[in-house]
Amino acid sequence: MSNYSDVAKNIATTLVAAGGQVAHEGATERLMTYWSTGKGGIKIRWPEPCAYCRCLEHLGKYVHAHELHGLCANLEKRATGHWPNPTHSRQKHCPC
Repeated sequence: MSNYSDVAKNIATTLVAAGGQVAHEGATERLMTYWSTGKGGIKIRWPEPCAYCRCLEHLGKYVHAHELHGLCANLEKRATGHWPNPTHSRQKHCPC
């Protein structure tokens, strides 16, 4: 489970870079939970194909473009236990 702490650090770093504040760690954790396993995660439907692309679509309204891909990759790792499939995005243009 040591990888989880690394992922959590990456998520926190990404959120801070995207405008989050270290002083609001609780709020950051609530947002990460919302978008990985909460109501936001339900909207993204992580276990289904193209979840990464849906994440980009949903969070693109709230996160700067240069941070969006990393955040969605970290959220997918947190929600499913694996990283996004890079081959998929090279071979397909979502929505699938």
